[in-house]
Amino acid sequence: MSGWQILGVVTVLVLSVLLMVVGYVVYSGLFSKIIILTGSPPMRNITFAYKFRQGPYKDCGVLFTESSKLGPKLSTIGVFYDDPKKVPGPLCRYAVGSILTEAGSAPCAETQLRYQEAGFRLFSFPEVTHAVCASFPHRTPLSVFLGVQRVYPQLDTYIKKRQLCAHPFLEVYSGQLIHYMSPLARQDGFYVPEVREAELRRAGEQDEEEDEDDGATIVSGTGSYSQCSSVSGRLRPHSQCSSVSAQLRPHSQCSSVSGRQHSHSPCSSVSGRQRSDSQCSSVSARQRSHTPCKSVIGQHHSHSPCKSVIGQQNSHGHRCSLTPCSTPCSLPLEGRGDAAEDRTERTRRSSPSPLKGLDLELKVHARSSCQKELVQERGMATEGEE
Repeated sequence: MSGWQILGVVTVLVLSVLLMVVGYVVYSGLFSKIIILTGSPPMRNITFAYKFRQGPYKDCGVLFTESSKLGPKLSTIGVFYDDPKKVPGPLCRYAVGSILTEAGSAPCAETQLRYQEAGFRLFSFPEVTHAVCASFPHRTPLSVFLGVQRVYPQLDTYIKKRQLCAHPFLEVYSGQLIHYMSPLARQDGFYVPEVREAELRRAGEQDEEEDEDDGATIVSGTGSYSQCSSVSGRLRPHSQCSSVSAQLRPHSQCSSVSGRQHSHSPCSSVSGRQRSDSQCSSVSARQRSHTPCKSVIGQHHSHSPCKSVIGQQNSHGHRCSLTPCSTPCSLPLEGRGDAAEDRTERTRRSSPSPLKGLDLELKVHARSSCQKELVQERGMATEGEE
């Protein structure tokens, strides 16, 4: 054979292959007309055996093959719950199986047992009268791919244009047709139990993450107006606190040594007990702004007339010492010499004391007591002389 003859034979073979490929694709439904309608679906009240999976939709072919082998004469069905354009592939959920019965009739016991032994579960869909439906020829394995590429974009356009609420999407392979449908009512009845369990599990995980974020503790936080927790890590409602080692901050409440917070409490003492009408003090007695005075040993503040170590009652109902403290906020000045005493004396004279009236009453009371004692002593002395 000459070279031209060989070239002619090769050309004929290539053209024949191309024509066969084109014919195969066209026969599979490349140019098939797609009609989308809204009305009653072709399948009503079906019971099917299924297996649930989560992952990319491209992996669902294994389940279709397994289901077809168990029931070669049965129609297969796939239920797809997520939009692969919005949900990542590993999170997509779907169920694949075979339709055992329609119209609510009882399935064959032998067929049902065969599927259950293979790990399939049974579920029934409710009957709906309104659904978005379309069909595509199922002539070759390529028809499945062509149907996905051609039908779903048109379904999406149809639903968005009419502002319909349609979900999930079902694919039913029955004979020479692939039925695509999505219910417009009673959609909850098309979700298998595994989907609900996955949603509850996902919601629980989100709640746990939110609780962890809300309950995050700040042991040595320095920002004002910040919610925080005590040393034990438990958050108290309506309270703001500081840790044992944290310095007191402006506009913040205080915490005791044990880290227990008192909600709506202006102050807590060294032992965690609440002090009324006074600002708060920490373990190290560090002073914060807006606090007139504080000390560890219990000196009085400008908001409380007198508060001594031994806890005598004051004018607010607390116990007060016999000799009230006249300085609003000062510790004893030891070892500072006469200059310190002079400064203290000038401070006492210049600063207005809220206890002046109480001092006068106590002095009058003491003077009268002394006079009574002198009178009694003089009387006793006179009687002794007599």
